[in-house]
Amino acid sequence: MLRLPNELLLHIASNLELDKDISALAQANRRLFSCLDAFLYLHNARRSDPSARSDSSARTDSSALIWAATHGRARTALKALKAGASDIGEALIKSAGNSHQTLTRILLSLYNPNNPTDIGSGEIALLKAISESHNSIVKLLVDSGKIQLDFKSETGRTPLSFAASQGSEFVVRLLLEKDTVEINSRDKYGHTPLSYTIMAGCDEIVTLLLDTGKAEINSRDNYGRSPLSLAKSRGYWSIVRLLLDSRNATTT
Repeated sequence: MLRLPNELLLHIASNLELDKDISALAQANRRLFSCLDAFLYLHNARRSDPSARSDSSARTDSSALIWAATHGRARTALKALKAGASDIGEALIKSAGNSHQTLTRILLSLYNPNNPTDIGSGEIALLKAISESHNSIVKLLVDSGKIQLDFKSETGRTPLSFAASQGSEFVVRLLLEKDTVEINSRDKYGHTPLSYTIMAGCDEIVTLLLDTGKAEINSRDNYGRSPLSLAKSRGYWSIVRLLLDSRNATTT
């Protein structure tokens, strides 16, 4: 086989259906690797193209790009991208969720939020990063200008709501700096970010929200509970004092 021309080796590889079989052939010796490595990535990119799948919702981790994004392998990711890998959105979710800064930067530069196969991926990546407390990744995503910062989850919660309930002071500060973030957004239960941070007992976040002068501290959720009543019912007396000290607080 070593004496065969490259064209014939590529023809042989093209008749192999599975990536693992092409990979096994490529790893047989240095010449085969040199000849088939790029072809392997091209083959993988074509099979993993989300736009070519009969079921666009059936995402797969068999993609070399997805694997690289999950494990933080920038070199592998770049090879996959060069070969035409197009599952950028899913790769961004994996990279952000695993706190791989270099790859997240690369993928963000290529991410198109209007691509039909990637719509919503940036927002999911942001929620992943917030939930895992990957603050540096959150900042990359927020500052990219490609993510809708006020999007809502299935239950109507925004990134600010999730960050507030987690007590993530860094993320809350970061989001409050953005004009597009609605501080009083309500979810399906009528809860606001202030409600969630009170239920979590996060004094520092309560202070941050109140200091904006925009938080509706007299609002009520779908069950008729105000921020003050939520704090009282949980015995968070330091938060009760913060609310009572606010100009528009009621005592009911």
